[in-house]
Amino acid sequence: ETEALKAKQLEKLKEEVRKELLAVVDKSVELLDFIDAIQRLGVAYHFEEEIENALQKVYDNYRNDDFDLYYTSLQFYLLRQHRFFIPY
Repeated sequence: ETEALKAKQLEKLKEEVRKELLAVVDKSVELLDFIDAIQRLGVAYHFEEEIENALQKVYDNYRNDDFDLYYTSLQFYLLRQHRFFIPY
């Protein structure tokens, strides 16, 4: 019974993260921070498809002059890490 409850809670939390990924898609800065946090927590493997789709949207709207140095480097890092071509 406890295992079933834990599994249900886990699925609920994963669904909340998926919703959050979709909710911040239009806000590149928040999205990059959120993806970075998910990866640092070590749970990104649960959301590989959602992260790829979100980063594809960031890549499609890529402009290198929109952010300060931190977000420019984070955008570069995340896109390159997921094999998107970003010129140096």
